[in-house]
Amino acid sequence: MKIAMVSANARVVGGIETYLRTVVPALRARGHRLAMFHETADPADRPWLSEDPEIPRFCSETLGAESWLARMREWAPDIVFNHGLVDIRLEGRAGQIAPEVYFAHAYWGTCIGGAKVHRWPEPAPCSRRFGAACLALYLPRRCGGLSPATLWREYRNTAERLTAIRRCRAMVVTSAHMAEEYRRHGLGDRVRIVHLPVLPPLSGAGDGPLSSSGAVRLLFMGRMQSLKGGRLLLDALPMVRSGSGRPVDLCMAGDGPDRIRWSRRAEEITRRHEGIRCTFTGWVEPMERDRLLRDSHLLVVPSIWPEPFGQVGLEAGHLGVPSVAFRVGGIPDWLHEGVNGHLAPADPPTASGLAAAIGRCLSDPVAYAGLRMGARRMAGLFTLDRHLAGLEASFAAASRPHGSKQDTKRV
Repeated sequence: MKIAMVSANARVVGGIETYLRTVVPALRARGHRLAMFHETADPADRPWLSEDPEIPRFCSETLGAESWLARMREWAPDIVFNHGLVDIRLEGRAGQIAPEVYFAHAYWGTCIGGAKVHRWPEPAPCSRRFGAACLALYLPRRCGGLSPATLWREYRNTAERLTAIRRCRAMVVTSAHMAEEYRRHGLGDRVRIVHLPVLPPLSGAGDGPLSSSGAVRLLFMGRMQSLKGGRLLLDALPMVRSGSGRPVDLCMAGDGPDRIRWSRRAEEITRRHEGIRCTFTGWVEPMERDRLLRDSHLLVVPSIWPEPFGQVGLEAGHLGVPSVAFRVGGIPDWLHEGVNGHLAPADPPTASGLAAAIGRCLSDPVAYAGLRMGARRMAGLFTLDRHLAGLEASFAAASRPHGSKQDTKRV
């Protein structure tokens, strides 16, 4: 099958490109012919998404939009596999050249602010269907910025993107939560759940059974911003310390706009509560990330943002490390209560609920050993071969004559 891979960046600058850097050679190995259609080739110091000489690469920034579209028509793809462009009109026109499979990596076309969260009076996930009522809620509920002009511009952009998305033949999403999100927005049975692949690390498993003494070692990994819930995790530490009767060591790996605020809160907590220690490492390389995971009893994912998937927990699972998280977004697709960790209620998310979920993981060494086994078993389900099979089923669904019956699949 000839597949036109459409994405904003020709170089690896974030999660979408990291995903494509894994999937592109794997699709080639399965016999598909690929061409890459991007908007920009900047920044020049980042690696190319693909350096395969057999895969042609076209950039609208250098060719111009009309020439870029003409090259796509000349290449005559069987499928346009769309991962989102900044230019909404260009994205929509590309999707009309051949049957389109749209991969929704985030809440594109369903939220003006893009986060699917109300930030006032307290941060909370939003389950509303996008529409005119969002105009009335955006400013008072702090769904994004405070500019009426920005609100109107982003509302129109979101509506235009959703209109373009609704023309796709098939949509790929990464969780049941995202499938429901796009079903509510008119995609119906074109939505197909294709869980992300999570590749195992080269290093071995974590440090083994939970002892009845010594510190409880917790790990946070991610961007440090308010919706990632780091403040709730910090506020949970005194309750974890009291409930377990053991010292608590928290390592926070990552960076972001809230790092200073979280650091100050950590200093307050450690000063007021004996037996609690917090370490901030900044961003870490993959080998150091694996070392931190191996040295931890639990990965805590305190996000109050409805994560479309949240694969960090499966990365931890490959190393035998269970997870704790709030029951939001796509997290329940991979974090199963009592199997590979525990879920905290998110209605609303609270520090006490998070502390209780952490306590359930660590209260019984025998049960904890079962969670470790469950973490490895669950992570082993999210393979690249399974993901590719799901993509190919989506391509086949899109290739069927328009109007033929298509069914929602979970892969």
